[in-house]
Amino acid sequence: TWAWLLLAFVALILPLVLFSAWSYRRSLESDRDRSLVEAVQLSQTAAAVVQGLLRGLDGTTLAMSGALGAQVGVLNDATVRPYLASVGPRYPFVRNIFLMDPAGLAVAATLDESLGRDFGDRPYTRALLSGEELVLSDLLQSALTGEPTIVMARTVRSPDGALRGMLAVVFYPARLAEILPQSLPDDAVLSLFDQQGRLIYSSARPDLPWEQREHSTLPEVQAALAGQTIMARRGVLAVDGPDRIGAVAPVPESGWAVGVSRSAATVERPLQTLYRQQMLALGVVAASSFVVALILSRVLSSPLVRLATHARAFGRGEVGTLAPVAGPVEVQTLAEALTTMAAEVQTRFAEREAAQRRLLFLGEASTVLAATLDYQTTLAQVARLTVPELGDWCTVHMAEDGGQVTRTALAAVNQEQEALLQQLRRRYPFDPRGPHPVARVLRTGEPLFFPEVSDALFAGFAQDEEQARTLATLIASYMVVPLIARGQTLGVIAIAWSRPGRRYGLADLALAQELARRAALAVDTARLYAQARDALRDRESALAARDQFLSVASHELRTPLTALKSYMELARNRLRRGAAPEELDQLLAWGDVQAERLNELVSALLDVSRIATGRLELETEPVAIAPLVQRVVEMERAADPGRAIYCSLPTARPVLDADAGRLEQVLVNLLENARKYSPPNRPVEVCLSATDDTVAIAVRDHGIGIPLDDQERLFERFYRAGNIDKGVSGLGLGLHVANEIVRAHGGTLAVASTPGCGSVFTISLPRPSNAMAASRDERVAD
Repeated sequence: TWAWLLLAFVALILPLVLFSAWSYRRSLESDRDRSLVEAVQLSQTAAAVVQGLLRGLDGTTLAMSGALGAQVGVLNDATVRPYLASVGPRYPFVRNIFLMDPAGLAVAATLDESLGRDFGDRPYTRALLSGEELVLSDLLQSALTGEPTIVMARTVRSPDGALRGMLAVVFYPARLAEILPQSLPDDAVLSLFDQQGRLIYSSARPDLPWEQREHSTLPEVQAALAGQTIMARRGVLAVDGPDRIGAVAPVPESGWAVGVSRSAATVERPLQTLYRQQMLALGVVAASSFVVALILSRVLSSPLVRLATHARAFGRGEVGTLAPVAGPVEVQTLAEALTTMAAEVQTRFAEREAAQRRLLFLGEASTVLAATLDYQTTLAQVARLTVPELGDWCTVHMAEDGGQVTRTALAAVNQEQEALLQQLRRRYPFDPRGPHPVARVLRTGEPLFFPEVSDALFAGFAQDEEQARTLATLIASYMVVPLIARGQTLGVIAIAWSRPGRRYGLADLALAQELARRAALAVDTARLYAQARDALRDRESALAARDQFLSVASHELRTPLTALKSYMELARNRLRRGAAPEELDQLLAWGDVQAERLNELVSALLDVSRIATGRLELETEPVAIAPLVQRVVEMERAADPGRAIYCSLPTARPVLDADAGRLEQVLVNLLENARKYSPPNRPVEVCLSATDDTVAIAVRDHGIGIPLDDQERLFERFYRAGNIDKGVSGLGLGLHVANEIVRAHGGTLAVASTPGCGSVFTISLPRPSNAMAASRDERVAD
């Protein structure tokens, strides 16, 4: 009957309508989620770009301030402007660069309008004068044009730390569009906020008046400035107006925030149009089907009932394969179409979820890579991110200087696999020139991809059967991708599935390569930053050492020269008065002492110069050590008759191949230091001992001793312990020269000391072979 036919028709069409509505709802939510993920990625990308800009500008201003601070002469427009003008073109968004004197008056600038202006009342100037070294201002009104502007300012100090001026770099928000991401949807709005929540830049309103830039009360901006990435899911993003969805992300280190939003209507419009078209098509099909059903109801009733049942299940999300339907060709074709549609929907859902996971993974990886400038920490975090998202275990290998390869990071899904990987590394040393896939990728810079591995792969690089068996338990699917930056292969990332049921596809390889590309850029950036930091630190240390040496050397050299000049003047005056020869002899003897002291200082400086250039030469010959020690002790006793100096010598008379003059210089230095830094009534002890392999000479005093922290640096050039009385003269060279002489003989010079109890310096020198030593001992004894 018509009623039953109508009922059957409604039963067939209604599930399709419900499924379409359900699909529309799901697709609408999916589009919104995708837009939110894209907004998060775009906002984080823009935040990373802004962070990179500010880091680069920070590094540039640091280098400029160092160069200006070290510049000799007056800092004015004539001497500074060419340098400022050479830096400006590297940053097209920079409007002006100017240098202020310590009072805030502009003395040099790339814009003539800034010269002579007083910027002392600007917030960044006050902050620098109050002790800050670097200031990134909030959004300000330009002192020249009144336009919104941002200023990065830094102090300029001379090498001794005195304030010579202040450097300011001015850029306008409107020019930021040239560096922010350009690949945005047409309806997208990108906004940048300062630390106070003021709108620095908006792609929709670049010329927004100053009074409309205050957005600090908006909840999304407040959360982003507090360090959170906020997504607006319900169709409202108040920062860009009503009915917008998007995200606001923080900019690390600067305290800024970046927002990206889209119109909710624009996001939903394509799907709404498609839904209306589907409803229209469904209506047409329904009307046509009803007419045909009236004619063919008896033939099609049974198959159509089955199709309607399947369609209702499909509408509920129960996607399955439709059993074969007996009936006309048209009915069978419709059944096949429903089955194909179910399979397509399943595939689309799986692809969408996989793409979302990849985007979220790369977004998280980008955040981790941008969080630190320590590349070893970065690579360890990358390895942990990779497991278990991309594999059951991951290793990161870095190429070092000299062709060595170091495994920098390791992560695994369980401790058993991590222990196996550690065991393989210890038992089988890595050969950078071998056939191992990691070595091949390091040499070629091309990725290796093994979706399915076989025993032949392990046999190609395993060193024995046990290693091959262990690798077979660890690797079921394997890929190795290079870390390449600026055309140079820095290292590789190796990732593997251990479970036999998992295998890699080309999409996984592409994801691993993109991760490796971002990690390589982060590592290269971290290394460049470390090199620049170390170079600056070395330069500062060298300047400090030079100044300290010049100060000490000038004082030490001037003292004997002044005394020598005084003795000569006194001798001249007495000679004019007809003084006796005995008086003149005494004055000349005192002058000889000062001249000898001056000669010792010059000799020490020459020895340091020879050591620094590798020209310290030894004239070795067989030397009987005991007589040499005895001779030096007698010399020191004669130089200080009131001092008790004890000497202990062995019965055997060891002989060494040595430079007797240089060894005597070492012993004299140690004994003079012992006398200099101990009370006159305390003895100095010298002990010579010998074994079959070594000759040792120990010099002990009972003086002030050396603090533990100073003992590690005691043999450095120009270094003196912190507990030495300032009135005791010395360049800090004697122990350095002595240590280098002992090292040139193949020996060591060691110190053991307790503050307040004295010190023991021990010289250890290697002896020739026993037979040769006995022969030489006999010859010297004869």
